[in-house]
Amino acid sequence: MHRASHVVGTVADVPTTAYRVAIGEPEVEHRFRVDWMQAQAFLGCVAGRLTNDVYDPDRPVSFLLTTYFDTPDQRLWNSSGNVGRARVRLRQYASAVTGDSTAMITDTCAFEVKLSIFESRRMARVVGEPRDLQRLLHGGAWRDPRLTELRALRHAARAVGTGKLRPVLTTYFRRLSRSAPGIRVTLDDRIAFARPMPLGHPGQRAEPGDVFRKDDQLVLEVKLSAAPPAWLTDAMRLVRLTGRESKFHDGMLNAQRIRRSTGPMRAAV
Repeated sequence: MHRASHVVGTVADVPTTAYRVAIGEPEVEHRFRVDWMQAQAFLGCVAGRLTNDVYDPDRPVSFLLTTYFDTPDQRLWNSSGNVGRARVRLRQYASAVTGDSTAMITDTCAFEVKLSIFESRRMARVVGEPRDLQRLLHGGAWRDPRLTELRALRHAARAVGTGKLRPVLTTYFRRLSRSAPGIRVTLDDRIAFARPMPLGHPGQRAEPGDVFRKDDQLVLEVKLSAAPPAWLTDAMRLVRLTGRESKFHDGMLNAQRIRRSTGPMRAAV
């Protein structure tokens, strides 16, 4: 249930934990806000050129549960309008038999550091089972020497373990993903913002219970590690760019608006 562009190695938390460290290729990411009709028009234009990404044929509908981290003074949130910005997040993958059935957490999750400059981005991640990521963030596995070359990832994991980075927001949404060499298109809907959720276990219901807002619009993202072909450029002209806002930005903004009436966001443990 994950996408890793280049596997650097296998990390072992002494002595039983096994997970993968991956560095994504540099990408340019374009983000659009669309309604359902616009989404269908876009997908119709690219139909036949992109392959539908299905990770589990028995449960082909994918959902993502993502918890974001920030400093107590919201340093990462405050960087939202800057040229360069970073995001630290823990992503849990979930799946369902149909779009209307209950999504269940899978045995795959990822701790990620995403660095962006304008529309360009680079991702580093550790991918493993929930128990592996729990050891990484709270059991000292960030000390593994094979994480040394990925300083941003190592420092972020350590900061979570020491409390310098704390969970501040969880997002949940259904994701359709289609791809071709150098191209990945994702469409997210049923977007919900919730107070931070703890790391779930495989087979557990994925949808968070402490949701404070839902977004009626869909988010279409086009991620490119190569120059876009003409047919994709034509399709992107059908939809409207959103700028550099993100789910993290939108969720935190909404959380701030309701903070006075609901109290501070509760951190997951």
